[in-house]
Amino acid sequence: MHLIVHLKLISLGVLIVRQEEVISLEPHEAIGFYQRLFSHARKDLASFSIGQIADGLSYLLFNNSGNDMYLVVNEGFDPLKMRDLIAAIPTLYQDIFYRLCRSGTEQDQQNIDDDCRIQRERLEHVCIMWWDEDIWIYSLQQRYPDQFTDDFAHIFESILTLQHHTTQYSALHGLGHFHFKSKNAAKRVESIVEEALKKNMIIPSLNDYARCAQTGSVQ
Repeated sequence: MHLIVHLKLISLGVLIVRQEEVISLEPHEAIGFYQRLFSHARKDLASFSIGQIADGLSYLLFNNSGNDMYLVVNEGFDPLKMRDLIAAIPTLYQDIFYRLCRSGTEQDQQNIDDDCRIQRERLEHVCIMWWDEDIWIYSLQQRYPDQFTDDFAHIFESILTLQHHTTQYSALHGLGHFHFKSKNAAKRVESIVEEALKKNMIIPSLNDYARCAQTGSVQ
C-alpha cells in the first residue's frame, strides 16, 4: 500500500503512517511538535530518504496536502511558543535544506544520479516555496500585525549566512513577500538585504534577485 510521509513526533521519534490514518493535533500540541521536529530534524529524519523528507514536509506545510500548520496559526496559540517554533526554522534550513539540496555548483550537479537529482529537486521545491504559503508571513502578520516582525527578520538574517544557492534563494524569496506586510517589515527587508550585499554574503549569481527582494519585486 502506498505510504505518505506524515511525520508524527512521539518522544522525539518519527513514524511513517498509512495514508488512510488520520492524525489530529490540537494547536498547542502541534506547535510543540513542529518546534521539536524542526529543531531535531537531522537526527529524527536520518532514516528517511530525501524524497520522503520532501513529501513529509510538503504534507505538513502545503494546504493542498494537509492543514495542520494552518490550524496552528489560525487558532489560539501561546505567542511565546510560536516564537520558539519560528526560531527553530533556521535549524531546519541548516540541517535539512542546506545539507540535502543541491548547492548550485557545477560539481554538485555532476555528482548525483538521476533518482537522487529528482528527489533533491522535490526537496528544493519545498525549500523555495516555504514562504509562498500563507501559513507564516500572511496569516501571522495579518492576524498579529508586526508582533512577529523581529522574529521573521532574525530568521531571514540567519538563513542568508548559509553559503548555499537554494537556501539563500528561499530566504530572498521570503524577504520579497515579507516586504509587503507592513511599513516596519519593508524597512527591515531593505536593511537586511542591503547589509547582506555590503558584506558580500549573497552568492554573486543571486545579487540581482536580492535587489528584487529588497523592493518586494519577487514572484
